[in-house]
Amino acid sequence: MPTANNVANIFSGFTPSKVIWVSNKGNNGSNGSEGSPLKSIQAAINKADPGTIIKVKAGTYNENINLSGVHGTEDKPIILQSIDGKGAAKIVGGSSNATVTANGISNVAIKDFQVVSNTNSGDMGGFKIWGPWANPPHNLLISGNIITGKGTDGFKLFQGANNVLVTNNTIDGNWRQEAIDNVSVKNVVYANNTIKGNANYTGITLKAGSHDVEVVGNLFDLNTPIGIKVGGVGNSRFNRDFPNEWKGFEAKNVHVHDNVVTAKITGKSLQFTGANGNLVEDNSFKDNVGSSAHVQKGHFTYNSFNNKLIDNSVASANFFKPDGGQSSGFTVSGNKVGNATIPAGSGVKGDTGSSTDGAAAPAPDKTPVPDKDGDTDTGVDSGSWATSANPTKTINGTSGTNTLTGTSGHDKIDGKAGLDTLIGGKGDDTYVASSKSEKIVEKAGEGTDTILVNASDFKLPDHVENLYLQNSGNGSLTGNGLANIIKGGAGNNTITGEGGDDLLFGGAGRDTFVFDKGDGSDTVADFKAASGGDYIDLRGYKLDSFSDVKAAMSQQGVDVEIDLGNNETLTLLGVKTSALVAGNFHFDGHS
Repeated sequence: MPTANNVANIFSGFTPSKVIWVSNKGNNGSNGSEGSPLKSIQAAINKADPGTIIKVKAGTYNENINLSGVHGTEDKPIILQSIDGKGAAKIVGGSSNATVTANGISNVAIKDFQVVSNTNSGDMGGFKIWGPWANPPHNLLISGNIITGKGTDGFKLFQGANNVLVTNNTIDGNWRQEAIDNVSVKNVVYANNTIKGNANYTGITLKAGSHDVEVVGNLFDLNTPIGIKVGGVGNSRFNRDFPNEWKGFEAKNVHVHDNVVTAKITGKSLQFTGANGNLVEDNSFKDNVGSSAHVQKGHFTYNSFNNKLIDNSVASANFFKPDGGQSSGFTVSGNKVGNATIPAGSGVKGDTGSSTDGAAAPAPDKTPVPDKDGDTDTGVDSGSWATSANPTKTINGTSGTNTLTGTSGHDKIDGKAGLDTLIGGKGDDTYVASSKSEKIVEKAGEGTDTILVNASDFKLPDHVENLYLQNSGNGSLTGNGLANIIKGGAGNNTITGEGGDDLLFGGAGRDTFVFDKGDGSDTVADFKAASGGDYIDLRGYKLDSFSDVKAAMSQQGVDVEIDLGNNETLTLLGVKTSALVAGNFHFDGHS
């Protein structure tokens, strides 16, 4: 599977060798300095070399921009950015072409614009990024843009595009086909985007041999027949130049997880079509899931098979409605019926874990709400659990003793080996800690912060919200007085939330969750009941036996709630009261 870091790191910490300024009050005969900016974005693009950043000042730019043939390098990428903030620079396209057109580009980032599409017909919309097959677009970052207006598709990526990260964008328009369309793409990540408005076909489609794609942490809140389509009926395979790599299936090795698809969908939350070997997990679906074949008479039949639908929040017990013969080899398990939703924006998982090297599993029962910038990429529910935003900058230390200081943005700070001091800033910071002796410094109110820890014993410092164990050994993880998300690993972990209302994940292994009187009301997201399962260690409560616990617990939908007294509760998600046994409980450290 793709990892977003492969692309994000190209642009992280980049020091430009050339800066071109653009202002709608400038002059295309100017030298492009801050004091003498160019007038059009296209004029700046035409002057860009590898290592260039184009800084576009706030204002409206009535132009269709064309980046075709623009190439940076991995060491010297090209960045096009609305420099005064998200949506401050507004690109308004005409009716004949996509507002942003890019053929065969590489190592380019487009960030923070409002992109308005006005196309009336054709294969066009806000963004149109494609081949040629011999040198398709690659190493692209599309981040923080607001795509509005009308067109065939809001965002289209096709003809071999690969190594593309599309993140933290809002797509909110009226689209004749898809809000997002992918045709023959690979190694692409769609993370933490918000898709609203209307689309006559789908919210996102992945078709025509698309493979190794990740769709994670997005909110699909639009009027459309199908929210997410894994597969499709792509016809580009009939092009005589269509490479063999994209033949034989519509979609393969696609990972769809931690997304929210709302009830605005008029047909299905997700549809498999000609898709095989895909994984759909930990999403919130308000409608059914379907499965069908792509039949092209006289040419081929691509069936849907060997797909996995696991651990999703679903509309009903019979939510999966495949066509006849289109469920062979499917795994459908762990899906739960109810009102639980999973917050978008919980992190991008990759082939060896995560592009944030330890993003949290989703926080159930929490509906995403906009943050202060109007985005829904943080997974916050009105002041409760929150996950950190994806890092936009990585700061690495050495094997010695380091003092590393972050920026005001979303940083990943990794001291490597050694006893380091890691200091964050106002953004959402992600720290990598190799020892419990690492000193991590955060101030109150400076974002939602996360520690990825490889030590066997670790306690969260003040003002840091989340703690994720990164190794497979046995670990002891302890929270603080905030509303923490704590996530164990594959070993037998002991997890103590301490103060605040915490969300706890044990992970694999036989885990012990410790609760002390006065520590608040906590939730365990993955408790394994029955003999041989996990343990709950209750300390200081007036519950001294399993009989006391049985009298205090009740079934609340698909969850168990235990009344601990003193206005404190313990919630076990997806557990039945009948599954709990005396062996699951310890009292004041003993059984």
